[in-house]
Amino acid sequence: WLQPLPRLLWELSNSSPDTSGLALRMLLDAARFSTRSNGADPDASVPQGQEGPAAVEACLSQMQPQLAPLFSLQLPVTKGVRGTVVAGAVTKLDLPLQELAVDVLHHLGPLQRPLLSALVCAVQSG
Repeated sequence: WLQPLPRLLWELSNSSPDTSGLALRMLLDAARFSTRSNGADPDASVPQGQEGPAAVEACLSQMQPQLAPLFSLQLPVTKGVRGTVVAGAVTKLDLPLQELAVDVLHHLGPLQRPLLSALVCAVQSG
């Protein structure tokens, strides 16, 4: 149920702030529920067929590369021309929703390289 949220946020951009806010709050609630946020043992196994904090954490971890373009997207270098940084959908949202997106990042646990790189590009591009 979490997997479609990054794409939904990308497609909505700033066209439906209420829906974007709902999707961001769902991500935030899931991140808070995950094992890194609640102090549970991250190595604890989840019984097959059950969705517990460890399963949610694993899902959020797998989603990090899909969250990266929401902040910025670096286009590849072509014909010797430096790659261009394109602002992501989050940058087009109102400030309270941007702050909510940053709050989600805080609760994700360790950020992976693709997401960190997107954040660096977003900050450097202005």
